[in-house]
This record gives sequence, structure tokens and C-alpha cells, in this order.
Amino acid sequence: MKILVTGFEPFAGSDVNPSERAATALTSTPIVGAEVEIALLPCVDGACERVLLDAVRQHTPDITIALGEHGRETGLGFERFALNLRDYRIPDNAGATVTDQPVIRGAPAGYFTKLPVHTLVERARRAGVPSRVSRDAGTFLCNQAYFALLHARAIGDIGCDGIFVHVPRLPEQAAASGKGQPSMVTETVVRGLRATMDALVGTSGA
Repeated sequence: MKILVTGFEPFAGSDVNPSERAATALTSTPIVGAEVEIALLPCVDGACERVLLDAVRQHTPDITIALGEHGRETGLGFERFALNLRDYRIPDNAGATVTDQPVIRGAPAGYFTKLPVHTLVERARRAGVPSRVSRDAGTFLCNQAYFALLHARAIGDIGCDGIFVHVPRLPEQAAASGKGQPSMVTETVVRGLRATMDALVGTSGA
């Protein structure tokens, strides 16, 4: 099985993004039964989904696991739904703000992932990593990329299934914020994601 893992570049003034760190770390140790490719997405309206879909077409994965940072997330948040909505609370990295606009005009209001979200969460928890099923990926660029991925799958433009996983900030980001935000080290994030991948490729049983 070929798995594409994507992360985002830093945004909102930070010099690091935990999703990029995790995606890169996943390539350091082989996963039995899986070939892992990674791609880094820009935090820019229009560009994030274009780069994601270009990577899918280039690598032709069976599954895409898209990662993104969430400042209030306390564990791995497996998103079951992508909304056809862009409504930014902060500007993207190009300084653009978008309010109450669709990701793709004329597309459905949303899509559910076809992957077994509850099973993936349970596998990550068994690996000792706090994880939960989350309703949706919000209305910023994480959701935008996720919706574009699931829409392309729904209309037959690409052949892979996908899921979005939000990850907490890194400890150094939480410390710098001075607000007592939740955080998680990259090694723990990667342990949960590897357990998820094992479930997807069937190397950990049913």
C-alpha cells in the first residue's frame, strides 16, 4: 500500500508546524506493508489544495493522510467531515482573508471520509496516544485541503481515499504562547500515526 502524508508549512508567525515535523518523521523508519511519501502544503488560499492534489496525482497513493496544526487539540483529532466553506479567523500566509465562501462553488455542502475513523482512533489509543473522533476540520486551510481531496475522490478525479488528522502544537510553541496551551512531542504524534497506518495496511490484525 502506498500512503501519502501531507503537512503544512508554519503560519501565523510561528517558525515551525507540528504537522510538517510529524510528516517528515514518518519517513525515517519503514512501515511494514506501506510505502510512505510526503508533501508539504503552503498555508495559502488556493495553493494548499492545488499542491495537495498535484502530490496525489504524482504519487498515486492508495490513501492520503493529511495533517494540520490545531492550537486547542489535546491529542490526535481524526476529522470525519469536510465542509464546503472557507471562513478564516486569521489571514493566510499571503495575507488573504476569506469570509463565508465555498471551497468549490457548486459542490456539495460537505463530504464524509470513507475511512474507518473510529477504528483508527482506537488503534492510536492502543498505542498510548490520546486520540478522538472530531466532527469536522473547521473552516480554515486544513478543511479547505480536506474538502478538495474528498471532492476530487467523489467525482473520480483521483482514486485514493483520505482522512485529515489535526495534531497539537509542539511544547516549544505552547511555551512561547504563554497561555498554557496543550502540546505533544513529535515522537508521540508519530507513534499514534504509525499505529493508524498499521491498521490501514492490516499489519496489526483486524
